[in-house]
Amino acid sequence: RIKLLRLAEQSHVLLINIHHITLDGVSFNIIANELATLYNSIVQGEAAQLPPQPIQYVDYAVWQREQLQGENWQRLLDYWQTKLAASPATLPLPTDNPYPTQPTSNGATVYNELGSDLMQQLKAICQREAVTLHTLLLTTYQWLLYRYTKETVIPVGEPYANRAREETASLIGFFVNTLVFAAEFTDVHTFQALLARVHNDVLQGIDHAEMPFDKLVMALDKQRSHNRSPLFQTFFSVQSGMLDLTTFAGLKMQVLDTAPNTAKFELLLSVTDNEESLDLAFEYNKDLFSAETIQTISQHYHTLLLAISNNLATSLHDPLLLLSEEERATVASLQQQLNHLPTVRSAVVAPLYDAPQGAKLGAWITGIIPADKTINAQIITLDQLPLDSTGATDFSRLPYPKPQPATDTKPTLTRAERLAAKRAKLAARRKKLSAEQKQKLTKLVQKGQQEAVKDKILKRDPTVVVPLSFAQERLWFLDQLTPNSPAYNMPFRITFHDPINIKQLSLALSTMLARHEILRTHFEQVDALPIQIVSDYQAFELPVHEVATEADLQQFLAADASQPFDLTVSPLMRASLVKLASKSVLLLTFHHIILDGWSWSLFINELTTIYATLLSGKELAVPPSDTLQYADFSLWQRQKMAEGALQNQLAYWVNQLANVPTQLALPYDHAHTTKTTAIGAVQSININSQNFIHLVQAAQAQGASLYMLLTAVYALLLQRYSGQDDFLIGSVLANRNHQTEKMLGFFANTLPLRMRFTGAATFREFLHQVRHTVLDSFDNQDIAFEQIVAAVQPDRNTAQQPLLQTLFLLQNLPQTQQKAGSLPIRMEEWGQMSDTAKFDLLLAATELDKGIEISAEYNADLF
Repeated sequence: RIKLLRLAEQSHVLLINIHHITLDGVSFNIIANELATLYNSIVQGEAAQLPPQPIQYVDYAVWQREQLQGENWQRLLDYWQTKLAASPATLPLPTDNPYPTQPTSNGATVYNELGSDLMQQLKAICQREAVTLHTLLLTTYQWLLYRYTKETVIPVGEPYANRAREETASLIGFFVNTLVFAAEFTDVHTFQALLARVHNDVLQGIDHAEMPFDKLVMALDKQRSHNRSPLFQTFFSVQSGMLDLTTFAGLKMQVLDTAPNTAKFELLLSVTDNEESLDLAFEYNKDLFSAETIQTISQHYHTLLLAISNNLATSLHDPLLLLSEEERATVASLQQQLNHLPTVRSAVVAPLYDAPQGAKLGAWITGIIPADKTINAQIITLDQLPLDSTGATDFSRLPYPKPQPATDTKPTLTRAERLAAKRAKLAARRKKLSAEQKQKLTKLVQKGQQEAVKDKILKRDPTVVVPLSFAQERLWFLDQLTPNSPAYNMPFRITFHDPINIKQLSLALSTMLARHEILRTHFEQVDALPIQIVSDYQAFELPVHEVATEADLQQFLAADASQPFDLTVSPLMRASLVKLASKSVLLLTFHHIILDGWSWSLFINELTTIYATLLSGKELAVPPSDTLQYADFSLWQRQKMAEGALQNQLAYWVNQLANVPTQLALPYDHAHTTKTTAIGAVQSININSQNFIHLVQAAQAQGASLYMLLTAVYALLLQRYSGQDDFLIGSVLANRNHQTEKMLGFFANTLPLRMRFTGAATFREFLHQVRHTVLDSFDNQDIAFEQIVAAVQPDRNTAQQPLLQTLFLLQNLPQTQQKAGSLPIRMEEWGQMSDTAKFDLLLAATELDKGIEISAEYNADLF
């Protein structure tokens, strides 16, 4: 929308209001300049001299879609998944008010100015350290947020112009992208070291800037909060205050600030470089922060910049850096008071964390505080204070509690161009290296290449004998102990409400067997060791049965679901079509040794796509001959273990489970005996959507996921039943990477999570312990559960699973009313729970549209 307002004969205001979907900030400058050029040419009676436009934005949009495919897409996804893996889903910013149930955008701005002297000092540092002013200011902002939150990874969003290509430099459109820079504060102690780390992060982020932010959010699939933005909650930008705008002939012109009083983010720091000074603008959400708090945040940022200008090697963990004189005095007085107590061997006082609302003090002591002494600080007792090499207290190694939230109730380059530019930069840097440095660099590059090849799953030699994966080996071993058991059957059923083309459905199933070797795999023993045998492809004939009543249908389904498999005969999959009146039910049953829950989703999506393609008469796409199969993964997994690549992870589990009790005293009704079977049953309850939302909010308020919260609650329940303060709960992970995410097979891994109640006085403290346990376990998830059991060597008996008697799962139900491709075939898909219990007690939480269902699967011989 465009309007011209006449304020007086010689005074006008031109209002231009454009939706962001059609342009970005750079586009505004282009519009202003072209508008002035056209105006001037008309006034002066000359032809307008505007540059030709070889392309339009729609051409860029098509090109961008083509770029975000295949190898380039995978390269971008791999980088960002790795870079943001440890980044918290939400950052506990120091708000004054709790988060509203729905996000708001009531905004205001606090301004501050950094004088010329400080700005010149900062620019001199940047020149000396070979970094940009932008990087230094961003690093300082992330340092401030670290001091407020004590999170070891600080994610901050930032705009990226995304206009490096010549064709888009003068094009109007929405090119700007949002990048997430996540600064890691582990193993870094000085600002200078952090600056170098963030500088590297910024360069790598720009090299991978083609990933659209919305695609990144969907791909990462981090725990989402309904009232906080995904991946980051605070934004940062640096811009030049010297706009290069064409003047209007015969007119004096100025750009008016028309920014509405809205906040797009919880907190946004915008820095404008005006050549003589740096202008800071803190835009904030008024429903979360007070103006006074933002003023203090601005002052703290200024203080950190002053500290850097005086000493670039300033300690990141200096506890007194942001204290006021009155606070820098309270600390000294309290510390002196504690060190004079006869029952205290040593004490140090410092802020638990910095906060713009005022620091909360902590006192770390060795010894005890007399009962009659009142100390205005949180007491944290240690065996000894951590010291640095000089004998002073090492504040970076002190245990800090996390802050508690406020409560009430350049356009894109092609891959070739980007690689060429990077090689040119590297070649220029290499010329400056000494002969010795070049030799070391060559060795490092060669080592890196060797490691990359080693970690990649490769297509196997078809003549090689294929061992079982570790997960398969456990199920094979259990089958040897209890042959002809249906305990690990995975029955599913799909109900079709429209006529079915049986011939094409049979062909679709045959195609699935042809495409996926695991569906044609059985197991034999060679020299007393089990191996995988992939049978030759044979067409699959789908048997069809007709039943008269719903009861007959249920009886047929139950009988098929409980029929055991012989692992020496392939396929370890059955399919039947059962017809009842106007509906047809496709029953599919697999042995767990060839399939897991993730694989089922892949199977049904691929099957319906193939079926739809066959019905439409179109030609099926043939997978390339080098497509990886499950047997390739099995070989890779065994080789990786044999080469010692997982020794560090195995060492973690041996240490984590040292002296752990391997039996949990569940409230059994009957004891385990050699006659205990795997007969199972299920009891369920539902939690409504309102209570479900409260649970999610409670978890997010503590920086935890819903899974972590529910695991902690389940552990607390088991602790009350058993009276044990130390026990294990099993957790199941998908255990997939970019090479295996589209592969059928048994990848799911079970991890034993150790629940320890010592040292936790409140549920909040225990939840934080569980959060760390879960995160550490996920970092070491490549070790198969079978290997953990073998390393720990628990006492075994044939009546129980080793190490674990109970599991907790958080899962999603498959969607219903799917369509077969684009065809209007109405179908319902769901898992048929088998009447077997794999563990003594399994608690599963399933997210539904209207809340959450809690199901307890239990061994009916025990409960």
